Amino acid sequence: MKVRYYIPVVLLLALVAFLALILNLEYFNITRLEFEGNERYSDAILLKNTNLKTGENGFKQLFDHGGKVYLLRFTKEEEYLKEVFPYIKKIEITYRLPNLIKYNIEEGKSIFYTAYLGTYLLLDYEGTVLEVTDNVAKDELILLSGISFTTFKTGRKLDLDDKKKLDTSTTVYHTVKKIDEKNKYIEEFLPLIKEISFADKKNIHILLENNIVAIIPADDNIGYNVTSLMDIYFKSLQVKGNGILDFTGSDPVFIPYKDDRNTEETTSAKTG
Repeated sequence: MKVRYYIPVVLLLALVAFLALILNLEYFNITRLEFEGNERYSDAILLKNTNLKTGENGFKQLFDHGGKVYLLRFTKEEEYLKEVFPYIKKIEITYRLPNLIKYNIEEGKSIFYTAYLGTYLLLDYEGTVLEVTDNVAKDELILLSGISFTTFKTGRKLDLDDKKKLDTSTTVYHTVKKIDEKNKYIEEFLPLIKEISFADKKNIHILLENNIVAIIPADDNIGYNVTSLMDIYFKSLQVKGNGILDFTGSDPVFIPYKDDRNTEETTSAKTG
């Protein structure tokens, strides 16, 4: 009985001694913090803000900073840096034995922007607020208008009163991006989109750079209609500018503006 009792105690003491040893061995001291995938934030800025340090034992830092020791992952530090740096979309911080801590970073990209109290909020394709700024590159981003919200926090998704509007914007973006990546047409369509408006409760209005407005029903066929819009734009429209592409009827039609903008002409705009 005494032998059975002592064996677990001895094993426990051996484990404690082993942990104490590796937590204090200089062999496991970190000599380098390495960053990969960061473009917006420099190594120097990340080094300044991270809680992990060189010259300290890697295993000890795993315990001290709430990491998952069995994965050699600094998960708590990952969440901390995502809070500090909103453009960090994904990050994995791992301990590479014996002396390296590796930061693998995926940064978010501004796709949309919206106005807020004299400033602009820059958003990624999911509606995460990446930045608040006084100036925006309007030629490179898509304006979201007709949306409403009361509060926001950088690094978090914009909390819209109508969350479906954000889903719709994401669907438009992904649909266009997927087709653009296939090089189906002579040019990319995404850079042509200047605004997605939700001011109309029943339809979304997509404003293109050459003064074309596409009116698309705000229903479950957004992806299909956007695909049709691209097909019509590149294959059917003889004059790519100054008019309305209306998808609210049984068939899409193009309504060109007259010079005085007081009268309009309607022509069929079916896909070929």
